[in-house]
Amino acid sequence: MRKFKKSSVVTLSLAATLALAACSSDPEETEETEGTDGAAEETEETEDGDDEGDGEAAAGDGGELVIALSADGVSLDPHGQNDNPSAKYRSLIYETLMTFDPETYELEPGLAESYEQIDESTFEFSLQEGVEFHNGEELTADDVVATFDRMLDPEIAAPSSFLFDMIDSVEALDEYTVQMTTEYPFAPLLSHLAHNAGGIISETAIEADYAGEINLDIGEGEAGTGQFVFDEWNEGADLRMLRNDNYWGEPANIDSVYFQVIGEDATRIGNLQTGEVHVADLIQPALADQVEAIDGASSLQYQA
Repeated sequence: MRKFKKSSVVTLSLAATLALAACSSDPEETEETEGTDGAAEETEETEDGDDEGDGEAAAGDGGELVIALSADGVSLDPHGQNDNPSAKYRSLIYETLMTFDPETYELEPGLAESYEQIDESTFEFSLQEGVEFHNGEELTADDVVATFDRMLDPEIAAPSSFLFDMIDSVEALDEYTVQMTTEYPFAPLLSHLAHNAGGIISETAIEADYAGEINLDIGEGEAGTGQFVFDEWNEGADLRMLRNDNYWGEPANIDSVYFQVIGEDATRIGNLQTGEVHVADLIQPALADQVEAIDGASSLQYQA
């Protein structure tokens, strides 16, 4: 087992995903369940944080949110492997130009404060000002250009590059304005820009990764802008992120997120019942009744 730990002192941080957005506003936790038909169920535990496990406060009340995953991620690099656990990790660290509202799921600007379609193949994005990467540098148009240059670099061979291979050019018009041109009209472009693979990476970190000075796969470089900062990863076992107290938007109201890799459904359910975890991911629908039987827990079913 490899163990990765950020070498520099971190500021407490955490990036928001849909699951965490619900947990950050009140002490409810969520458990997802997935079956062979593509449907998934998500269980929310609504106890007020008097866990019988590690004694951490519940999500939404400070403390640490504990999420049990069925499998570990592979890469923290947005241009790395396109597996689901990795995407869960990365979506807390990195943010995208566009995003989806967690309640309505409507497309809206993210790191882009606004956008304008110039013609059928050209978009201009005005970036949020005052956004800082976890390394303390300010987000500028050059970071966006560097991100998509790297995404489309054949030497990087990003598994998700097919989402963006219609892009012909990305140009910085000024410090906070980016122009993106596609080879042909492509209506879903804005939705693709909301995918976690389009997470904007610090240009400094990109250059250091190319030079072999850091490894974005394992979280080095403090290269994201999200609500959470990478802290430590024990591959195959667990990963922890800390709240970003310098976050440009509304900060998370929990101190940290701790992912545990627990392969057995029954163990994830058992740990949910004892309060050792707040969120149990990907439980088979056949076991949903066991979740419903837990006092203070419920399940939410959605279509994947």
